[in-house]
Amino acid sequence: MRFYSLNFLWNRSRILIITFFILVFSMILLMYKVVLGPVWVRSLAKEITMRAELSSDQINNGIVFSVMKDRPEPEMPFICMNRVANFSWDKVYFIGSVNSLDSFFSKIDWTNIDKKKYIDRLTRDDRYQLIVFVSENKVVDHAFYFTLWADVSDLDRPQGYEKNQAVFTAESNGYSFRLAHAESDDFGSCSL
Repeated sequence: MRFYSLNFLWNRSRILIITFFILVFSMILLMYKVVLGPVWVRSLAKEITMRAELSSDQINNGIVFSVMKDRPEPEMPFICMNRVANFSWDKVYFIGSVNSLDSFFSKIDWTNIDKKKYIDRLTRDDRYQLIVFVSENKVVDHAFYFTLWADVSDLDRPQGYEKNQAVFTAESNGYSFRLAHAESDDFGSCSL
């Protein structure tokens, strides 16, 4: 009789242990997706870090050094969003404030997306910026991009950037990164 009850307890505890590990794994997976965001967000951060140059007040004797120590010079100084966001999109919008968000919502189809969430975050904390990819006037992907990673507020404009215009440069003051629209007639291998 005693053997039966120990066996029963062992079977019951195995089920509880397996359930516990499944729950923990699910929570870790959810946190991973929430914290890290889409792949293109990480790719953009990597591109900014690789291509960022120190701003003019950090230049030593007229020579600009890369922010990443001992990295080889990239083949071009530009950050091409068509390489970073490797999915189908027509335009990208950088939204740095709630004011920009209001006008943006009126132009784009945000079906099944809670607008209030974005308005609340941009209102509550100025570290939040929003990057939105659009195809045929519908949102195909979006994510918050924190000023901690890079300040993209200079890119906030109502018309957004077409794929062939979505070419940027990065700069660092030694503490933070800033993204700017590339002003050039020749974007090299950024072309589509």
